[in-house]
Amino acid sequence: MLLSTNFSLNNIYPNPFNNSTLISFELNETGKENVKISIFDIKGRLVKRFNNNYFKVGINLIRWNANSISNGIYFLEFKTKNDRIIRKLTLLK
Repeated sequence: MLLSTNFSLNNIYPNPFNNSTLISFELNETGKENVKISIFDIKGRLVKRFNNNYFKVGINLIRWNANSISNGIYFLEFKTKNDRIIRKLTLLK
């Protein structure tokens, strides 16, 4: 888990994964935080963008269903107003 002043991004589980994985993060701010979550392939092309949403304070979960894409390495970009984290994902079918 990586800690920030505003949030913590938990380990993505499972990873490597087959078809779907769970993205778990916790927002620590007392107000709502605008979170942008995107998935990119190894060449940096956008594969999936989760809607830019305001999430509640506390633990939030997003399931990524990757049934329609091929095996490979992908990157999760997790951005807030002041922070950015990138995590590697491995899809094995």
